[in-house]
Amino acid sequence: MKIGDPVEIIPYNACLQPQPNTGFKSYYQYGRVTQIDGSCIMVKPKWQRWEAECYREELRLMSEWEYKIVRNYRK
Repeated sequence: MKIGDPVEIIPYNACLQPQPNTGFKSYYQYGRVTQIDGSCIMVKPKWQRWEAECYREELRLMSEWEYKIVRNYRK
């Protein structure tokens, strides 16, 4: 995994989940790697201004073609 690679953020990442008791389901987010610091990888989700701190097992590497056609949405 390198800086600039497109990734899928798997929804078991607790900081990305909706707050409890709101009734929302978890959903996948897609973004690009912005920084790698040891075991922590910083990812900027698509259409967001903030960055998420993730571990390698919470991310799935995507192809450029796959990244272009997906959108961040709730299921």
